[in-house]
Amino acid sequence: MQFLSRHLKRLCTTLVLSGPLGFGAVHAEPAYEPMLDYHPTSIFAQVGQPVGRLRTLTSFGRSGCTAFLISPTHLMTNEHCIGDRHWDHKTKTWLPRTVQSVKVEMGAVDPNDNQRIDTYSVQMPPLEMNEALDYAILNVTGNPADKYGYLAISTAKPAFKMPLWIIGHPKLKVQQISRLHCRVIQHARPHKHRLHHTCPTAGGNSGSPVFDASTHEVIAINHARYSAEVRDVGLAVPFHIIAAQSPLLRAIIGNQ
Repeated sequence: MQFLSRHLKRLCTTLVLSGPLGFGAVHAEPAYEPMLDYHPTSIFAQVGQPVGRLRTLTSFGRSGCTAFLISPTHLMTNEHCIGDRHWDHKTKTWLPRTVQSVKVEMGAVDPNDNQRIDTYSVQMPPLEMNEALDYAILNVTGNPADKYGYLAISTAKPAFKMPLWIIGHPKLKVQQISRLHCRVIQHARPHKHRLHHTCPTAGGNSGSPVFDASTHEVIAINHARYSAEVRDVGLAVPFHIIAAQSPLLRAIIGNQ
């Protein structure tokens, strides 16, 4: 565990973090689009239904990320969104924190209609989490998948220039989709166990599902960004890497 902490600390010194909302941002002026712009029967709106806005109350206050349903009872997000440590931007170090409650808001699409938002309790501690790969699998109560469904996960290895979508809650706004200039890239200084992408994101996109735009399956979980010399590069953790280390995820995928 000490090795994992050192590994992530070194990674964070090279990542550009996105304010109090956590990791996960790419581009100064993100070109993501409100999901409300698309008809509810569109493929974008349909695959976005199992994606929710995660609200976490900790000893440092309130924070938020994105999370998504992967089974009738399981929710997935980044480990740093619900873990017992807080990234301090001034000192660039992890500080211990206490997580007091975690909830997920489903159906947050229309900024003028909060009555359509359903809030579900997320059980702590997580069923499984991994600091190095920055993921957590948790139980969610209230059967949200009965209404919103859950996402299909693919363990196929992402291909260079594969077109992508990212659906989430940047800046904790209502649900947005990133499609423009959104693809897998190769990087001169690749991060181990990470997919590099050019999808526009912002703080709050941590934990967002990364979709193969051709199959509409989730191939990775959005994680952070890397500030390169020319442009910011997004980082996500591919599911073929997570599944290789997670018996729980393999069992969930086997039951999908």
